[in-house]
Amino acid sequence: MLKKLCHGNIYKSPLCCKRYQLMGVDAVMKYTNVILAILVVLLIGCAPAAPQEGGVTEEGVVTEGEVKELPAVRIGVLAPLTGDVANWGADQRAGVELAVQEINNAGGINGRKLEVTYEDGKCNGKDAATSATKLIDVDKVIAIVGGLCSSETLGAAPLAEAAKVTLISPGSSNPSISQSGDYIFRVWPSDVGQGKAMAEEIIKRGHHKVAVIYMNQDYNIGLANAFKENYEKLGGVITAWETYEQDAKDFRTQVAKARATRPDAIYLVPYTIDGGLIIKQIRQLRIALPLFGPETLGSKEAVDTAGKENIEGLVYATAKFDDTAAKAKDVMAKATQIKGSELGVPAVTADAYDAVHLIADALRQVPDQEPTGTIIKDYLYTVKDYEGAGGRLTIDENGDPIKDFQIMEVHNGEFNKAP
Repeated sequence: MLKKLCHGNIYKSPLCCKRYQLMGVDAVMKYTNVILAILVVLLIGCAPAAPQEGGVTEEGVVTEGEVKELPAVRIGVLAPLTGDVANWGADQRAGVELAVQEINNAGGINGRKLEVTYEDGKCNGKDAATSATKLIDVDKVIAIVGGLCSSETLGAAPLAEAAKVTLISPGSSNPSISQSGDYIFRVWPSDVGQGKAMAEEIIKRGHHKVAVIYMNQDYNIGLANAFKENYEKLGGVITAWETYEQDAKDFRTQVAKARATRPDAIYLVPYTIDGGLIIKQIRQLRIALPLFGPETLGSKEAVDTAGKENIEGLVYATAKFDDTAAKAKDVMAKATQIKGSELGVPAVTADAYDAVHLIADALRQVPDQEPTGTIIKDYLYTVKDYEGAGGRLTIDENGDPIKDFQIMEVHNGEFNKAP
């Protein structure tokens, strides 16, 4: 071996031969092994990288038997995260977050993680349209849970419809939403039903002359008109029709005008804090007339702002919701922990929770297809007798839920079903 190394083609130098002769065969073998090891390393380094489990090669090719992580299903949430109705937005968010946690903990949707982006609609159409544009064009969502306020939903609806992004509102009730498009749905019933329920209740209590005070926003306008139409059909007379803007804080002018018409009762259509302020100012003006209103007055903010003694006995209508049902109680308890405080309107939380699960259910029907808003839209029109946290749900041909209303009363700051 030593001879071949010295006289072969690799080592032809006499100095080399002399050195190897002195070192001996063992040394030569040692250096030979080192050279071979280096060559092996170089060869391995030139070979294609082996894909890791669940990954891909540098060329992006998934090998047989490996699992590639699927892209997430992205949805958006449009809600009033700031402003006077922010507590309702927090209720909506808590319901969404609970549903997302449950879905992802159960393996996601057809192996895909569900991801959510939240945007502030600020309870008005302009900001909602801006937020919806971002959700659709930048975040590339296939569905939107929201808006909560009717103005938010009406502002976002044309954009969602054009982009074929399914929109499901957990709290909007303006009647015109029913005709906003094929991709526009809600799990909160229309004001047509609430206006009728309240008109019937006021007549039943013997009040045939009512003054109306309402905010100049889509939700409030829609409900006030629905009430007026049904109340007049039943023989009632609207003695005053007073409105105010969303940022108003002083309502004494509207209240004074309403009192001057000598009504039997006052029907208010506000949001929450403004509603509490109106009630407080009504009582400060020593007006003891019976007060009626919508679900927005059945809230902690309204009670705290008005004062328990001022809001005592107020009667309001809201979508029927059984908070004693097992599923509702479980969702409310978990959502309260997520929110970190008491839920203002549990029905909103329940409806938002149901909306997210309906999206997941829709996509699970076609596991071999790429998730789209159209898949969700087509599924929602088939929903019948769905047992959700918000109660039994059937969606009609207009994308509206078929739900009943219930009459509630405020006593000692608590909300109770009317007898």
